[in-house]
Amino acid sequence: MLVNLDRASSVAEVAEAFVNSRRRFSVVSTRDAVTFVRNVAAFCEHTDDELAELAAAIAVRRGRLVAFDLDLEETSFEIVRAA
Repeated sequence: MLVNLDRASSVAEVAEAFVNSRRRFSVVSTRDAVTFVRNVAAFCEHTDDELAELAAAIAVRRGRLVAFDLDLEETSFEIVRAA
C-alpha cells in the first residue's frame, strides 16, 4: 500500500489514511492500524491502545466494521472482570 505522508502529518491523518486505504467493505483491524501508524509515524508518543481507539473511531465514523484484534498481552494492559 502506497500512502503519501510526510513527517509533518498528524497521527490522526496517518490513521485516517490507513482506514481509507482498506477496501470499502473489508473489516478494519486495530492491530494492523497500530502497526501502520507505528511504521509511518515513528515519532508518535501515543500508546497502542490510544492508537487503536483512534483508528476504530475513524472507521466507525466512516461506517466501517472494526476488528478489535490488538493483542493485549503485547500492550501490557490488564482486563479486570467483574466477579
